[in-house]
Amino acid sequence: RNTIIFSNLFGPVLGGDALPNYKLKQGEKFGGIDAAKFYRNSFSAALDRYLADECVVDLRAGFYEKFYDMKREYLSFSFIKGGKVLSHYAKAWRGKVLREIALAGACNEAEVLALRLGGASVLEIKQIGLKKEIVLEIS
Repeated sequence: RNTIIFSNLFGPVLGGDALPNYKLKQGEKFGGIDAAKFYRNSFSAALDRYLADECVVDLRAGFYEKFYDMKREYLSFSFIKGGKVLSHYAKAWRGKVLREIALAGACNEAEVLALRLGGASVLEIKQIGLKKEIVLEIS
């Protein structure tokens, strides 16, 4: 109930929702539909209501940020290793962050910042508009 996943085929779904096995590449169009525009136009108002009183930690890959624009303050993470932004392994680190949030029951910024993420340390915290980006240095 507390995790929303953006599926290229189904749009925003809850972490516990059952989905059929499917194969649709990120950004692939189907039936002439631009998924990002369709989901943004179809689900934004409902997501605004759903997230209204929640502490939001946005762990979406950049591609999925087009599906929904946050309209309130939120936390986000980026991952740096050896001075370079992680791209391929960022998905694994987003999963680690989500797992630790779930295990700790973290529900506010202080609790998220207190998480122990083995192999990572906070390098900096940047405020970019509504987003507070926590930059993790991965060892």
